[in-house]
Parts: sequence; C-alpha cells; structure tokens
Amino acid sequence: MTDILVTTRGRSWQVVPELIGFTNPDIVNLYKYHAENIRIAHQRFDYRITPIDEFWVITTLSELSTRATLDIHHWYTLLETSNRPAIKFWQVENTKRFQSSLYFKRKPQPDAARCRQTDHETYSG
Repeated sequence: MTDILVTTRGRSWQVVPELIGFTNPDIVNLYKYHAENIRIAHQRFDYRITPIDEFWVITTLSELSTRATLDIHHWYTLLETSNRPAIKFWQVENTKRFQSSLYFKRKPQPDAARCRQTDHETYSG
C-alpha cells in the first residue's frame, strides 16, 4: 500500500521540503540540529508518522505556482535518488488561491473537476 500525503503549497514552496524532512528524516533530516529535535522525534513516534511514498501538492494554476513548482523540483533533484518519495503536482484551474480547508469543504466538486496533473509535474526517485 502506498502512503500518500496531500498538501497545498501555501505561501512558500519550502513547506514541501519541511514536510519531507518531518515525515522522511532518513532522506533529509532538516530537524537534526533543531533545538526541539527530540520533541519532534517524539511527535513522529506518538502520532505514528511513517515515511511517505508520495507527496501530492495541490496548487493554483498560475505563473507564481509554476515558479514555485520549479523551485521544489530543483531542491528535489539535490536529494539522493535511491529512496526519495515521488512528488506529484495537481494544479487547480480558475482559482486564485486556497484560503483554508473550508474552501475545499464548500466547493469540493467543481475544484476536483478542474484539478489536473500533467506528466512534467511528476517527479520520482
């Protein structure tokens, strides 16, 4: 069974490396020298966080989002290729931004229909 984490990019592309560092510290341990490293490791254990096989990143379809996707891809290419998770980008057309999880609860059907993935937006190990 494939473990998939679905996230939005938020205001910064760096959220994706932070999530990978949290869920897959064996690939990139961003929190190794963090002052709260032990607490973070306990949270992984307490919440049964296991390494993720795929990250699905939902973004708007815009020039800014495309640039951010390229930034994520550049960072991703620097990782060791043997066990890094796949990253898939899903872009939602005709949407300026996602304001909260309530946005998806109010409008799940139309956005799901407008969400698309293209081959160049999938990166894997």
